[in-house]
Amino acid sequence: MASSAHAPAVSVPPAPVGERPPGSLRFDWLMLLVGIWPVVGAEYDAYTHINTPKLESFFTPAHATLYSGVAAVGLAAAIAVWRNHAQGYAWTHAIPAGYGLTMLGVATLSVAGIGDLIWHTLFGIERDIPAIVSPTHLLIVIGILLIVTGPLRSAASRPREQVIGVAQLPLIVSLLFTYTMITIVLQYLNPLSYRWAEVGNRDLFTDGLPPIDSYLSDGLGLAGILITTVILMAIVLPVISRWQLLPGAMTFILTLQAVLLSTTQGLAVENYKLVPGVVIAGIFGDLLLLALRPASRGTAALRLFAFGLPVIFFAAYFADLALVSQVVWITHLWVGSIFAAGVVGLALSLLIAPDRARSSSR
Repeated sequence: MASSAHAPAVSVPPAPVGERPPGSLRFDWLMLLVGIWPVVGAEYDAYTHINTPKLESFFTPAHATLYSGVAAVGLAAAIAVWRNHAQGYAWTHAIPAGYGLTMLGVATLSVAGIGDLIWHTLFGIERDIPAIVSPTHLLIVIGILLIVTGPLRSAASRPREQVIGVAQLPLIVSLLFTYTMITIVLQYLNPLSYRWAEVGNRDLFTDGLPPIDSYLSDGLGLAGILITTVILMAIVLPVISRWQLLPGAMTFILTLQAVLLSTTQGLAVENYKLVPGVVIAGIFGDLLLLALRPASRGTAALRLFAFGLPVIFFAAYFADLALVSQVVWITHLWVGSIFAAGVVGLALSLLIAPDRARSSSR
């Protein structure tokens, strides 16, 4: 009987030079699931720095959560790189499209962790605003942002018609994480955390001190409203100009961000009293987005949404504050701040709205 011939070895052809493997919903969900880990660690760390008066050690459960999450993200990304290299992609291009900066985020967090240990050893443990602007803590925020925006970049790398329906869910969660991380850094100016319209010019923290200047307290309150508007609209407008988001997306993003931000201030019920107003604002924001459809109806619809969402948000904010507590600002100030937030949103749309004629031809 004749012996059978040996089958030739099958070699994997190299991928086209310079190309990355295409992104996928499966990989987006994987990176989001592991990406939740360092986000929770960062939230936990922010809570610890605000609510633990005698924090004296770098070695805390919050830091353990944060840096083990970094290791989990790095491991997931490394496995993806190894598998894609085995399929013929060059090592430098083996991470799926949209996730190149994710690897940079892992590296940034690794450096930040070592730097944070050295910083705390040399200068001690900081609290409140000094903890927010600590250089190593800011590096941590940058690293996490590079990680959690991966699904957003992945979606942007695919044709727009592929990112519809449930395929938008990773994108929406990515937006939530991005918004949350930025508001952690700027929470001292967020009107959900520091409610100058409620307390006016009396001292916000310590009884027995004389009132602060009303010009300063009013200015801080208005600045918080306008900066919060800038953050929200700078994140939302580029996305809604490209995709018609799933119904409920705005409610999900705004509500979860408000809950997470409130939690960093402490677990007292008092800290969550403005969340219902945010839920209402999210619902009306979703209805406005559904009615206007700026992704398909052009720049005018985008600009109207950019003005309308901040107006809705802060109208609901002041209504909630008036119901559960008080609004000590005069009518000119609180009504004017709602309108000013809308103007800021509109101004941002003038800067970042795409060329509708060119984008619609893609």
